[in-house]
Amino acid sequence: MVDIYRIIKQNLNRYIETLRTQIGKEEAILKKDEKFDKRFLLNLCVFINTIDYMKETINKMTDVIVSLIDEPYNQNLDFSDEEDFCARVCIETINAMMRLYESKLDVTLTSNMLKIAWDKLENVILFSPYINDFKALTNFFADAIKDNISNVYVIRTLKCISEITNNKFVDAIFKIKKINDFSVQQLQIGFLIRFRRN
Repeated sequence: MVDIYRIIKQNLNRYIETLRTQIGKEEAILKKDEKFDKRFLLNLCVFINTIDYMKETINKMTDVIVSLIDEPYNQNLDFSDEEDFCARVCIETINAMMRLYESKLDVTLTSNMLKIAWDKLENVILFSPYINDFKALTNFFADAIKDNISNVYVIRTLKCISEITNNKFVDAIFKIKKINDFSVQQLQIGFLIRFRRN
């Protein structure tokens, strides 16, 4: 049974490493085909679910194995390294999602927000094109993950999206060379409504 325990440990580590390697392969496919983005997110959701399930079942499996091995041999059975590995790979998977989000957000900022003649604005509007693009991007990510991974990971992912968007939005504001009173108000409105769902 101790040998079986060692084999289980080795196979768990191999499988987690295989999923970790697959994240890189998925990102390589995404670089070649931008239309792969929705599939990419769904695949990463599958990885998170698989790893999370493994993490959940490791504890139960440990209890079963401990019950089948006589003392004192069962004292040194430990899957904490594998649990930590699972947690790290889940974080790496979310980070891969955030790299995609960040690259799409950079395109939105460069192609829309930074091309506006901010010093020539003559009025303030509630929905400007760059805000609509922000909303479409965040909605795309939220819709792709919300029913496909557990709420813990959805909340963590949305928190990351919020932090990235705040930082990028502020960075973009600092890149604007000239503004007037209308553009200050427009940027304030944009900052306040960028995450509101349709």
